[in-house]
Amino acid sequence: MSSFPPLGDLRDESEVVVVTQQPDTIGPKPKRPERPSAGRRSIEAMALHALETGAASSVDDLLDQVAAISGRKLFNALLAILQMPHATMLCAASEWEQKWRRRVKPDERPLVLLFPWGPVEFVYDVSQTEATDRSRPLPINATPFAMDGLHDAGELVARLRSAIQELGVRVVTARQGVALAGRIRRTGDGGTLRLPPRSVPGAVREVAVRWVLSLNEAHSPTEQLATLAHEIGHLFCGHVGADQGDFWPYRDLSDEVATEFEAESVARLVFRRIAPGVDLPPYLDRILDPDAPLPDHGWTYVAQAADRILDMLNLGDRAQSTEVSVAGLFDSRRLPSWAHDLVVRPGGRESTEVILVRATSDDRGLPERVGTAWADAVPGVNTPWVAVARSEESFQGVLSYFKHAQGEDPEHDELMGQLLEFLPLDDHWTTVVSAGLADQAALIEMSADPPNHGGDAVAACMSQVERCGLSCVEPELDTSWMYNEVEYATGDLGHEQVLGWDDMYTDEAWRFLSSSNRLFVTIRPDAGLVEPKVVELVASAIAAGRRDLDDYYAGNHADVLEEGESLGAHQS
Repeated sequence: MSSFPPLGDLRDESEVVVVTQQPDTIGPKPKRPERPSAGRRSIEAMALHALETGAASSVDDLLDQVAAISGRKLFNALLAILQMPHATMLCAASEWEQKWRRRVKPDERPLVLLFPWGPVEFVYDVSQTEATDRSRPLPINATPFAMDGLHDAGELVARLRSAIQELGVRVVTARQGVALAGRIRRTGDGGTLRLPPRSVPGAVREVAVRWVLSLNEAHSPTEQLATLAHEIGHLFCGHVGADQGDFWPYRDLSDEVATEFEAESVARLVFRRIAPGVDLPPYLDRILDPDAPLPDHGWTYVAQAADRILDMLNLGDRAQSTEVSVAGLFDSRRLPSWAHDLVVRPGGRESTEVILVRATSDDRGLPERVGTAWADAVPGVNTPWVAVARSEESFQGVLSYFKHAQGEDPEHDELMGQLLEFLPLDDHWTTVVSAGLADQAALIEMSADPPNHGGDAVAACMSQVERCGLSCVEPELDTSWMYNEVEYATGDLGHEQVLGWDDMYTDEAWRFLSSSNRLFVTIRPDAGLVEPKVVELVASAIAAGRRDLDDYYAGNHADVLEEGESLGAHQS
Protein backbone atom coordinates (compact mmCIF):
# COMPACT_ATOMS: atom_id res chain seq x y z
CA MET A 1 0.00 0.00 0.00
CA SER A 2 1.60 3.23 -1.13
CA SER A 3 1.66 6.38 0.89
CA PHE A 4 0.71 9.81 -0.41
CA PRO A 5 3.11 12.64 0.03
CA PRO A 6 2.07 15.63 2.12
CA LEU A 7 -0.01 18.22 0.31
CA GLY A 8 2.66 20.82 0.84
CA ASP A 9 5.06 18.76 -1.14
CA LEU A 10 2.75 18.82 -4.20
CA ARG A 11 2.28 22.60 -4.45
CA ASP A 12 4.56 24.95 -6.25
CA GLU A 13 5.71 27.76 -3.96
CA SER A 14 4.86 30.35 -6.62
CA GLU A 15 1.23 29.36 -6.64
CA VAL A 16 0.55 29.67 -2.96
CA VAL A 17 -2.65 31.72 -2.37
CA VAL A 18 -2.80 33.73 0.80
CA VAL A 19 -6.35 34.19 2.22
CA THR A 20 -6.77 37.11 4.55
CA GLN A 21 -9.77 37.54 6.92
CA GLN A 22 -12.14 40.50 6.33
CA PRO A 23 -12.25 43.04 9.12
CA ASP A 24 -15.24 42.79 11.52
CA THR A 25 -16.29 46.37 10.78
CA ILE A 26 -17.57 45.61 7.23
CA GLY A 27 -21.36 44.68 7.09
CA PRO A 28 -23.30 42.26 4.84
CA LYS A 29 -23.77 43.00 1.19
CA PRO A 30 -26.88 45.21 0.71
CA LYS A 31 -29.93 43.80 -1.11
CA ARG A 32 -31.13 45.05 -4.40
CA PRO A 33 -34.31 47.22 -4.33
CA GLU A 34 -37.34 44.93 -4.19
CA ARG A 35 -39.70 44.88 -7.13
CA PRO A 36 -43.42 44.80 -6.25
CA SER A 37 -44.63 41.23 -6.53
CA ALA A 38 -47.98 40.17 -7.93
CA GLY A 39 -49.13 39.30 -4.42
CA ARG A 40 -48.29 42.70 -2.99
CA ARG A 41 -49.88 44.45 -5.97
CA SER A 42 -53.06 42.45 -5.38
CA ILE A 43 -53.22 43.52 -1.72
CA GLU A 44 -52.80 47.16 -2.68
CA ALA A 45 -55.49 46.74 -5.35
CA MET A 46 -57.82 45.16 -2.79
CA ALA A 47 -57.40 48.04 -0.36
CA LEU A 48 -57.91 50.60 -3.13
CA HIS A 49 -60.99 48.74 -4.38
CA ALA A 50 -62.48 48.72 -0.88
CA LEU A 51 -62.17 52.51 -0.72
CA GLU A 52 -63.42 53.14 -4.26
CA THR A 53 -66.52 50.93 -3.96
CA GLY A 54 -67.57 52.24 -0.57
CA ALA A 55 -66.83 49.03 1.33
CA ALA A 56 -64.83 51.37 3.57
CA SER A 57 -65.40 55.10 3.89
CA SER A 58 -61.75 55.91 4.69
CA VAL A 59 -58.39 54.29 5.38
CA ASP A 60 -59.11 54.46 9.12
CA ASP A 61 -62.46 52.75 8.55
CA LEU A 62 -60.80 50.02 6.49
CA LEU A 63 -58.16 49.39 9.16
CA ASP A 64 -60.84 49.28 11.88
CA GLN A 65 -62.91 46.78 9.89
CA VAL A 66 -59.92 44.52 9.22
CA ALA A 67 -58.82 44.63 12.86
CA ALA A 68 -62.36 43.82 14.07
CA ILE A 69 -62.28 40.34 12.49
CA SER A 70 -60.56 38.24 15.11
CA GLY A 71 -59.04 34.82 14.61
CA ARG A 72 -58.07 35.47 10.97
CA LYS A 73 -54.90 36.60 9.26
CA LEU A 74 -55.11 40.22 8.22
CA PHE A 75 -54.96 39.28 4.53
CA ASN A 76 -58.01 37.05 4.93
CA ALA A 77 -59.75 39.75 6.96
CA LEU A 78 -59.23 42.20 4.09
CA LEU A 79 -60.52 39.58 1.66
CA ALA A 80 -63.66 39.16 3.79
CA ILE A 81 -64.29 42.92 3.95
CA LEU A 82 -64.23 43.09 0.15
CA GLN A 83 -66.95 40.44 -0.01
CA MET A 84 -69.01 41.74 2.93
CA PRO A 85 -68.28 45.20 4.37
CA HIS A 86 -68.26 45.26 8.16
CA ALA A 87 -68.10 41.49 8.52
CA THR A 88 -67.25 40.73 12.14
CA MET A 89 -67.44 37.08 13.19
CA LEU A 90 -66.59 34.39 10.62
CA CYS A 91 -67.06 30.66 11.07
CA ALA A 92 -67.58 27.62 8.90
CA ALA A 93 -71.14 26.29 8.74
CA SER A 94 -70.17 23.29 10.88
CA GLU A 95 -68.68 25.55 13.54
CA TRP A 96 -71.80 27.72 13.66
CA GLU A 97 -73.87 24.59 14.20
CA GLN A 98 -71.65 22.67 16.62
CA LYS A 99 -70.05 25.44 18.68
CA TRP A 100 -72.61 28.24 18.64
CA ARG A 101 -75.78 26.23 17.93
CA ARG A 102 -76.80 28.64 15.17
CA ARG A 103 -77.87 27.81 11.62
CA VAL A 104 -76.96 29.47 8.36
CA LYS A 105 -79.94 31.18 6.73
CA PRO A 106 -81.25 29.59 3.53
CA ASP A 107 -79.66 30.64 0.22
CA GLU A 108 -76.78 32.49 1.88
CA ARG A 109 -73.58 32.59 -0.20
CA PRO A 110 -70.39 31.88 1.77
CA LEU A 111 -67.37 34.16 1.95
CA VAL A 112 -64.25 32.67 0.39
CA LEU A 113 -60.94 32.88 2.29
CA LEU A 114 -57.50 31.43 1.56
CA PHE A 115 -56.87 28.20 3.48
CA PRO A 116 -53.38 27.56 5.01
CA TRP A 117 -53.03 23.97 3.77
CA GLY A 118 -55.54 23.96 0.96
CA PRO A 119 -57.02 26.11 -1.77
CA VAL A 120 -59.90 27.99 -0.08
CA GLU A 121 -62.14 27.98 2.99
CA PHE A 122 -65.88 28.73 3.00
CA VAL A 123 -67.10 30.78 5.98
CA TYR A 124 -70.24 32.69 6.97
CA ASP A 125 -70.55 35.96 8.84
CA VAL A 126 -72.79 36.13 11.91
CA SER A 127 -75.22 38.29 9.92
CA GLN A 128 -75.81 35.27 7.66
CA THR A 129 -76.95 33.08 10.56
CA GLU A 130 -79.99 32.93 12.80
CA ALA A 131 -80.45 31.82 16.36
CA THR A 132 -82.15 28.60 17.44
CA ASP A 133 -83.64 27.63 20.78
CA ARG A 134 -80.25 26.02 21.60
CA SER A 135 -78.06 28.98 20.68
CA ARG A 136 -75.22 30.01 22.94
CA PRO A 137 -74.38 33.64 23.80
CA LEU A 138 -72.12 35.31 21.26
CA PRO A 139 -69.11 37.48 22.10
CA ILE A 140 -70.65 40.29 19.96
CA ASN A 141 -74.09 41.85 19.55
CA ALA A 142 -75.52 40.09 16.48
CA THR A 143 -78.56 42.39 16.20
CA PRO A 144 -77.49 45.96 17.04
CA PHE A 145 -80.26 47.46 14.85
CA ALA A 146 -83.12 45.14 15.79
CA MET A 147 -86.55 46.80 15.98
CA ASP A 148 -90.17 45.84 16.53
CA GLY A 149 -91.93 45.20 13.24
CA LEU A 150 -94.06 47.84 11.52
CA HIS A 151 -96.72 46.09 9.45
CA ASP A 152 -96.56 48.40 6.40
CA ALA A 153 -92.81 49.13 6.57
CA GLY A 154 -92.17 47.39 3.26
CA GLU A 155 -94.60 49.66 1.45
CA LEU A 156 -93.13 52.77 3.10
CA VAL A 157 -89.63 51.68 2.07
CA ALA A 158 -90.82 51.26 -1.52
CA ARG A 159 -92.42 54.71 -1.51
CA LEU A 160 -89.29 56.40 -0.17
CA ARG A 161 -87.09 54.58 -2.68
CA SER A 162 -89.35 55.73 -5.50
CA ALA A 163 -89.43 59.32 -4.25
CA ILE A 164 -85.67 59.79 -3.90
CA GLN A 165 -85.03 58.30 -7.33
CA GLU A 166 -86.35 61.61 -8.65
CA LEU A 167 -83.35 63.25 -6.93
CA GLY A 168 -80.81 60.92 -8.53
CA VAL A 169 -80.42 58.52 -5.59
CA ARG A 170 -80.09 54.85 -6.47
CA VAL A 171 -81.03 52.54 -3.59
CA VAL A 172 -79.47 49.08 -3.52
CA THR A 173 -79.48 46.23 -1.05
CA ALA A 174 -76.13 44.61 -0.35
CA ARG A 175 -74.47 41.99 1.83
CA GLN A 176 -73.22 43.85 4.87
CA GLY A 177 -72.19 42.84 8.35
CA VAL A 178 -74.27 43.47 11.44
CA ALA A 179 -72.27 46.60 12.31
CA LEU A 180 -73.43 48.44 9.17
CA ALA A 181 -77.10 49.24 8.53
CA GLY A 182 -76.54 51.39 5.45
CA ARG A 183 -74.53 54.13 3.82
CA ILE A 184 -74.99 56.90 1.28
CA ARG A 185 -72.11 58.08 -0.89
CA ARG A 186 -71.61 60.46 -3.79
CA THR A 187 -70.84 58.90 -7.17
CA GLY A 188 -69.82 60.33 -10.50
CA ASP A 189 -70.33 57.29 -12.69
CA GLY A 190 -73.54 55.71 -11.43
CA GLY A 191 -75.33 55.67 -14.77
CA THR A 192 -78.97 56.70 -15.07
CA LEU A 193 -82.32 55.75 -13.54
CA ARG A 194 -85.41 55.14 -15.67
CA LEU A 195 -88.44 56.79 -14.08
CA PRO A 196 -92.15 56.22 -14.78
CA PRO A 197 -93.97 58.81 -16.92
CA ARG A 198 -95.62 61.74 -15.18
CA SER A 199 -98.33 62.77 -17.63
CA VAL A 200 -97.76 61.41 -21.13
CA PRO A 201 -98.37 57.62 -21.12
CA GLY A 202 -95.33 55.66 -22.22
CA ALA A 203 -92.94 58.62 -22.01
CA VAL A 204 -89.75 57.42 -20.34
CA ARG A 205 -87.83 59.79 -18.08
CA GLU A 206 -84.20 59.38 -17.09
CA VAL A 207 -82.18 61.00 -14.33
CA ALA A 208 -78.44 60.77 -13.68
CA VAL A 209 -77.42 58.81 -10.57
CA ARG A 210 -75.59 61.15 -8.21
CA TRP A 211 -75.71 59.16 -4.98
CA VAL A 212 -75.82 55.45 -4.14
CA LEU A 213 -77.61 54.44 -0.94
CA SER A 214 -77.00 50.89 0.24
CA LEU A 215 -79.22 48.99 2.68
CA ASN A 216 -78.33 45.83 4.57
CA GLU A 217 -80.17 43.05 2.76
CA ALA A 218 -80.28 40.97 5.96
CA HIS A 219 -82.37 43.59 7.77
CA SER A 220 -86.14 43.56 8.10
CA PRO A 221 -88.28 46.16 6.25
CA THR A 222 -88.72 48.11 9.50
CA GLU A 223 -84.96 48.28 10.05
CA GLN A 224 -84.43 49.26 6.41
CA LEU A 225 -87.03 52.03 6.78
CA ALA A 226 -85.14 53.46 9.76
CA THR A 227 -81.89 53.23 7.81
CA LEU A 228 -83.44 54.97 4.80
CA ALA A 229 -84.65 57.83 6.99
CA HIS A 230 -81.17 58.09 8.55
CA GLU A 231 -79.29 58.10 5.24
CA ILE A 232 -81.73 60.49 3.55
CA GLY A 233 -81.24 62.64 6.63
CA HIS A 234 -77.53 62.79 5.77
CA LEU A 235 -78.43 63.93 2.26
CA PHE A 236 -81.02 66.56 3.22
CA CYS A 237 -78.84 67.92 6.04
CA GLY A 238 -76.14 68.58 3.44
CA HIS A 239 -73.55 66.06 4.66
CA VAL A 240 -72.85 64.36 1.31
CA GLY A 241 -72.93 67.25 -1.11
CA ALA A 242 -75.45 69.15 -3.23
CA ASP A 243 -75.66 70.54 -6.74
CA GLN A 244 -77.13 73.70 -8.15
CA GLY A 245 -80.91 73.44 -8.02
CA ASP A 246 -81.07 71.04 -5.04
CA PHE A 247 -83.34 72.25 -2.25
CA TRP A 248 -80.89 71.23 0.49
CA PRO A 249 -77.58 72.97 1.30
CA TYR A 250 -74.04 71.65 1.10
CA ARG A 251 -72.49 71.70 4.57
CA ASP A 252 -68.88 70.54 4.71
CA LEU A 253 -68.85 69.18 8.26
CA SER A 254 -65.76 67.33 9.42
CA ASP A 255 -67.27 66.34 12.78
CA GLU A 256 -68.53 62.78 12.28
CA VAL A 257 -70.33 62.80 15.63
CA ALA A 258 -72.31 65.89 14.63
CA THR A 259 -73.31 64.46 11.24
CA GLU A 260 -74.39 61.13 12.74
CA PHE A 261 -76.31 62.91 15.48
CA GLU A 262 -78.20 65.03 12.95
CA ALA A 263 -79.02 62.09 10.66
CA GLU A 264 -80.23 59.93 13.54
CA SER A 265 -82.32 62.82 14.87
CA VAL A 266 -84.02 63.01 11.47
CA ALA A 267 -84.80 59.29 11.60
CA ARG A 268 -86.23 59.58 15.11
CA LEU A 269 -88.46 62.51 14.19
CA VAL A 270 -89.82 60.58 11.21
CA PHE A 271 -90.49 57.46 13.27
CA ARG A 272 -92.12 59.38 16.09
CA ARG A 273 -94.59 60.69 13.52
CA ILE A 274 -95.35 57.54 11.53
CA ALA A 275 -94.93 54.92 14.29
CA PRO A 276 -94.99 56.44 17.79
CA GLY A 277 -94.96 53.02 19.46
CA VAL A 278 -91.82 51.73 17.73
CA ASP A 279 -88.50 52.39 19.46
CA LEU A 280 -85.34 52.88 17.42
CA PRO A 281 -82.15 51.10 18.53
CA PRO A 282 -79.89 53.10 20.90
CA TYR A 283 -77.58 54.10 18.08
CA LEU A 284 -76.78 57.52 19.54
CA ASP A 285 -75.51 55.89 22.72
CA ARG A 286 -72.73 54.26 20.70
CA ILE A 287 -71.49 57.44 19.02
CA LEU A 288 -71.95 60.08 21.72
CA ASP A 289 -69.70 60.50 24.72
CA PRO A 290 -72.03 60.55 27.77
CA ASP A 291 -70.15 63.53 29.21
CA ALA A 292 -69.96 65.52 25.96
CA PRO A 293 -72.50 68.26 25.16
CA LEU A 294 -75.02 67.48 22.43
CA PRO A 295 -74.47 69.13 19.04
CA ASP A 296 -76.92 72.02 18.84
CA HIS A 297 -76.17 73.94 15.65
CA GLY A 298 -78.09 71.82 13.11
CA TRP A 299 -81.66 71.67 14.44
CA THR A 300 -83.06 73.74 11.57
CA TYR A 301 -81.61 71.34 9.02
CA VAL A 302 -82.86 68.34 11.02
CA ALA A 303 -86.44 69.64 11.16
CA GLN A 304 -86.47 70.56 7.47
CA ALA A 305 -85.08 67.15 6.49
CA ALA A 306 -87.67 65.28 8.57
CA ASP A 307 -90.50 67.35 7.05
CA ARG A 308 -89.25 66.53 3.55
CA ILE A 309 -89.27 62.81 4.28
CA LEU A 310 -92.77 62.97 5.78
CA ASP A 311 -93.94 64.82 2.68
CA MET A 312 -92.52 62.00 0.55
CA LEU A 313 -94.54 59.52 2.63
CA ASN A 314 -97.70 61.65 2.40
CA LEU A 315 -98.24 61.24 6.14
CA GLY A 316 -97.84 64.85 7.21
CA ASP A 317 -100.32 66.99 9.12
CA ARG A 318 -102.11 68.12 5.97
CA ALA A 319 -103.65 64.71 5.47
CA GLN A 320 -105.54 64.91 8.78
CA SER A 321 -106.01 68.59 9.51
CA THR A 322 -109.57 69.01 8.19
CA GLU A 323 -111.19 65.80 9.46
CA VAL A 324 -114.38 66.32 11.44
CA SER A 325 -115.88 63.77 13.81
CA VAL A 326 -119.55 63.27 13.03
CA ALA A 327 -120.37 62.45 16.64
CA GLY A 328 -118.64 65.65 17.75
CA LEU A 329 -120.75 67.81 15.44
CA PHE A 330 -124.07 66.10 16.07
CA ASP A 331 -123.74 65.07 19.70
CA SER A 332 -127.15 66.59 20.53
CA ARG A 333 -128.95 64.50 17.93
CA ARG A 334 -130.06 60.91 18.05
CA LEU A 335 -127.40 59.26 15.94
CA PRO A 336 -127.02 55.56 15.14
CA SER A 337 -124.25 53.88 17.12
CA TRP A 338 -122.05 53.37 14.05
CA ALA A 339 -121.91 57.13 13.37
CA HIS A 340 -119.55 57.58 16.32
CA ASP A 341 -116.84 55.80 14.31
CA LEU A 342 -117.29 57.99 11.24
CA VAL A 343 -114.95 60.84 10.33
CA VAL A 344 -115.82 63.22 7.49
CA ARG A 345 -113.70 65.69 5.57
CA PRO A 346 -115.98 68.21 3.81
CA GLY A 347 -115.57 68.70 0.08
CA GLY A 348 -115.35 71.81 -2.07
CA ARG A 349 -118.28 74.06 -3.02
CA GLU A 350 -118.74 72.33 -6.38
CA SER A 351 -117.76 68.82 -5.39
CA THR A 352 -119.50 65.96 -7.16
CA GLU A 353 -118.09 62.89 -5.39
CA VAL A 354 -118.05 61.24 -1.97
CA ILE A 355 -115.12 58.91 -1.16
CA LEU A 356 -115.97 56.27 1.45
CA VAL A 357 -112.88 54.59 2.90
CA ARG A 358 -112.87 51.43 4.93
CA ALA A 359 -110.15 52.12 7.52
CA THR A 360 -107.17 49.83 7.93
CA SER A 361 -106.74 47.85 11.13
CA ASP A 362 -104.17 50.23 12.61
CA ASP A 363 -106.38 53.31 12.03
CA ARG A 364 -103.61 54.89 9.97
CA GLY A 365 -102.27 54.71 6.46
CA LEU A 366 -104.92 54.06 3.80
CA PRO A 367 -107.58 56.60 4.93
CA GLU A 368 -105.12 59.48 5.19
CA ARG A 369 -103.46 58.60 1.88
CA VAL A 370 -106.80 58.33 0.10
CA GLY A 371 -107.97 61.69 1.44
CA THR A 372 -104.78 63.44 0.42
CA ALA A 373 -104.58 61.70 -2.97
CA TRP A 374 -108.14 62.60 -4.00
CA ALA A 375 -107.71 66.16 -2.77
CA ASP A 376 -104.61 66.47 -4.97
CA ALA A 377 -106.33 64.80 -7.92
CA VAL A 378 -109.35 67.14 -7.80
CA PRO A 379 -108.06 70.35 -6.19
CA GLY A 380 -109.97 73.48 -5.32
CA VAL A 381 -113.74 73.87 -5.26
CA ASN A 382 -114.25 70.39 -6.78
CA THR A 383 -112.40 68.59 -3.97
CA PRO A 384 -114.54 65.55 -3.05
CA TRP A 385 -115.98 64.68 0.33
CA VAL A 386 -114.05 61.98 2.19
CA ALA A 387 -115.72 59.76 4.79
CA VAL A 388 -113.47 57.44 6.80
CA ALA A 389 -115.24 54.53 8.51
CA ARG A 390 -113.13 53.59 11.53
CA SER A 391 -115.06 50.37 12.12
CA GLU A 392 -116.83 47.78 9.98
CA GLU A 393 -120.17 48.78 11.53
CA SER A 394 -119.58 52.37 10.47
CA PHE A 395 -118.62 51.27 6.96
CA GLN A 396 -121.74 49.15 6.52
CA GLY A 397 -123.83 51.89 8.14
CA VAL A 398 -122.96 54.39 5.41
CA LEU A 399 -123.61 51.78 2.71
CA SER A 400 -127.01 51.06 4.25
CA TYR A 401 -128.16 54.38 2.75
CA PHE A 402 -128.43 52.52 -0.57
CA LYS A 403 -130.46 49.65 0.87
CA HIS A 404 -133.82 51.27 0.10
CA ALA A 405 -134.93 54.00 -2.24
CA GLN A 406 -136.61 56.98 -0.60
CA GLY A 407 -140.23 56.25 0.28
CA GLU A 408 -139.89 52.48 0.57
CA ASP A 409 -139.23 52.35 4.33
CA PRO A 410 -140.19 55.29 6.61
CA GLU A 411 -137.83 54.19 9.40
CA HIS A 412 -134.96 53.93 6.94
CA ASP A 413 -135.83 57.34 5.50
CA GLU A 414 -135.63 58.94 8.95
CA LEU A 415 -132.28 57.36 9.70
CA MET A 416 -130.81 58.30 6.34
CA GLY A 417 -132.12 61.84 6.67
CA GLN A 418 -129.69 62.32 9.55
CA LEU A 419 -126.84 60.86 7.47
CA LEU A 420 -127.53 63.28 4.61
CA GLU A 421 -127.02 66.22 6.95
CA PHE A 422 -123.28 65.54 7.11
CA LEU A 423 -122.63 63.43 3.98
CA PRO A 424 -124.30 64.39 0.63
CA LEU A 425 -124.86 60.90 -0.76
CA ASP A 426 -128.09 61.95 -2.47
CA ASP A 427 -126.55 64.22 -5.12
CA HIS A 428 -122.91 63.01 -5.35
CA TRP A 429 -121.20 60.10 -7.03
CA THR A 430 -119.93 57.53 -4.52
CA THR A 431 -116.54 55.82 -4.69
CA VAL A 432 -115.90 53.10 -2.11
CA VAL A 433 -112.21 52.33 -1.41
CA SER A 434 -111.09 49.25 0.53
CA ALA A 435 -107.92 47.24 1.11
CA GLY A 436 -108.27 43.87 -0.57
CA LEU A 437 -106.96 40.40 0.20
CA ALA A 438 -103.48 39.04 -0.45
CA ASP A 439 -104.74 36.58 -3.08
CA GLN A 440 -106.45 39.28 -5.13
CA ALA A 441 -105.74 38.56 -8.80
CA ALA A 442 -104.77 42.11 -9.86
CA LEU A 443 -103.47 45.16 -8.02
CA ILE A 444 -106.84 46.87 -8.46
CA GLU A 445 -110.34 45.43 -8.62
CA MET A 446 -113.13 47.72 -9.78
CA SER A 447 -116.85 47.13 -10.05
CA ALA A 448 -120.24 48.83 -9.87
CA ASP A 449 -123.57 47.72 -8.47
CA PRO A 450 -124.78 44.42 -9.92
CA PRO A 451 -126.21 43.56 -12.34
CA ASN A 452 -124.46 46.50 -14.07
CA HIS A 453 -121.16 45.10 -12.83
CA GLY A 454 -119.06 46.61 -15.61
CA GLY A 455 -120.96 49.85 -16.06
CA ASP A 456 -120.01 53.10 -17.70
CA ALA A 457 -118.03 54.36 -14.70
CA VAL A 458 -116.09 51.10 -14.48
CA ALA A 459 -115.23 51.19 -18.20
CA ALA A 460 -114.01 54.79 -18.12
CA CYS A 461 -112.04 54.48 -14.87
CA MET A 462 -110.48 51.09 -15.65
CA SER A 463 -109.20 52.52 -18.91
CA GLN A 464 -107.44 55.32 -17.03
CA VAL A 465 -106.05 52.97 -14.36
CA GLU A 466 -104.55 50.69 -17.00
CA ARG A 467 -102.93 53.69 -18.71
CA CYS A 468 -101.02 54.21 -15.47
CA GLY A 469 -99.51 50.75 -15.84
CA LEU A 470 -101.55 49.15 -13.04
CA SER A 471 -103.30 45.80 -13.47
CA CYS A 472 -107.04 46.26 -13.02
CA VAL A 473 -109.83 43.69 -13.34
CA GLU A 474 -113.53 43.31 -12.63
CA PRO A 475 -114.02 40.70 -9.89
CA GLU A 476 -116.31 37.81 -10.66
CA LEU A 477 -119.85 38.15 -9.39
CA ASP A 478 -121.18 35.61 -6.92
CA THR A 479 -124.33 34.40 -8.65
CA SER A 480 -124.69 31.16 -6.70
CA TRP A 481 -127.88 32.48 -5.11
CA MET A 482 -129.58 32.35 -8.53
CA TYR A 483 -129.27 28.56 -8.78
CA ASN A 484 -130.74 25.60 -6.96
CA GLU A 485 -129.31 22.11 -6.90
CA VAL A 486 -131.66 19.65 -8.62
CA GLU A 487 -131.69 15.90 -9.08
CA TYR A 488 -132.69 14.65 -12.48
CA ALA A 489 -134.64 11.48 -13.23
CA THR A 490 -131.38 9.88 -14.30
CA GLY A 491 -129.97 10.35 -10.82
CA ASP A 492 -127.51 13.02 -11.91
CA LEU A 493 -127.16 16.26 -9.93
CA GLY A 494 -127.19 19.66 -11.58
CA HIS A 495 -127.94 23.35 -11.06
CA GLU A 496 -130.78 25.29 -12.59
CA GLN A 497 -131.38 29.03 -12.45
CA VAL A 498 -134.49 29.86 -10.48
CA LEU A 499 -133.88 33.55 -9.69
CA GLY A 500 -132.71 36.56 -11.66
CA TRP A 501 -131.65 40.14 -11.10
CA ASP A 502 -135.27 41.27 -11.24
CA ASP A 503 -135.89 39.23 -8.09
CA MET A 504 -133.10 41.12 -6.34
CA TYR A 505 -133.83 44.68 -7.55
CA THR A 506 -137.05 46.39 -8.42
CA ASP A 507 -137.08 48.95 -11.22
CA GLU A 508 -137.25 51.74 -8.63
CA ALA A 509 -134.38 50.29 -6.62
CA TRP A 510 -132.26 49.98 -9.74
CA ARG A 511 -132.97 53.56 -10.82
CA PHE A 512 -131.98 54.68 -7.32
CA LEU A 513 -128.66 52.79 -7.40
CA SER A 514 -127.89 53.91 -10.95
CA SER A 515 -128.26 57.55 -9.99
CA SER A 516 -125.50 57.19 -7.37
CA ASN A 517 -123.11 55.80 -9.99
CA ARG A 518 -121.35 53.85 -7.26
CA LEU A 519 -117.82 52.61 -7.92
CA PHE A 520 -116.16 49.98 -5.73
CA VAL A 521 -112.33 50.03 -5.75
CA THR A 522 -110.29 47.37 -3.94
CA ILE A 523 -106.51 47.80 -3.64
CA ARG A 524 -104.41 44.73 -2.97
CA PRO A 525 -102.47 45.03 0.33
CA ASP A 526 -99.07 44.59 -1.29
CA ALA A 527 -99.80 46.98 -4.19
CA GLY A 528 -97.56 49.61 -2.59
CA LEU A 529 -94.56 47.29 -3.00
CA VAL A 530 -95.21 47.02 -6.73
CA GLU A 531 -96.02 50.70 -7.22
CA PRO A 532 -95.30 52.93 -4.20
CA LYS A 533 -97.67 55.66 -5.44
CA VAL A 534 -100.53 53.30 -6.21
CA VAL A 535 -103.16 55.23 -4.21
CA GLU A 536 -102.18 58.51 -5.83
CA LEU A 537 -102.27 56.96 -9.31
CA VAL A 538 -105.68 55.38 -8.68
CA ALA A 539 -107.07 58.68 -7.38
CA SER A 540 -105.88 60.56 -10.48
CA ALA A 541 -107.13 57.80 -12.78
CA ILE A 542 -110.61 57.76 -11.27
CA ALA A 543 -110.81 61.55 -11.34
CA ALA A 544 -109.86 61.42 -15.03
CA GLY A 545 -112.34 58.61 -15.62
CA ARG A 546 -115.15 60.62 -14.06
CA ARG A 547 -114.28 63.54 -16.32
CA ASP A 548 -114.24 61.19 -19.32
CA LEU A 549 -117.66 59.97 -18.32
CA ASP A 550 -118.96 63.56 -18.27
CA ASP A 551 -117.49 64.04 -21.74
CA TYR A 552 -119.12 60.84 -22.94
CA TYR A 553 -122.55 61.86 -21.69
CA ALA A 554 -122.00 65.25 -23.34
CA GLY A 555 -121.35 63.54 -26.68
CA ASN A 556 -117.54 63.70 -26.77
CA HIS A 557 -116.51 60.01 -26.96
CA ALA A 558 -112.94 60.41 -28.12
CA ASP A 559 -111.35 60.79 -24.70
CA VAL A 560 -113.20 57.97 -23.00
CA LEU A 561 -112.30 54.62 -24.55
CA GLU A 562 -109.74 53.14 -26.85
CA GLU A 563 -110.61 53.22 -30.53
CA GLY A 564 -113.13 50.53 -31.50
CA GLU A 565 -114.64 50.14 -28.01
CA SER A 566 -117.97 51.28 -26.70
CA LEU A 567 -119.30 51.75 -23.22
CA GLY A 568 -122.21 49.45 -23.90
CA ALA A 569 -119.81 46.58 -24.57
CA HIS A 570 -118.77 46.69 -20.91
CA GLN A 571 -122.29 46.37 -19.58
CA SER A 572 -123.53 42.94 -18.61
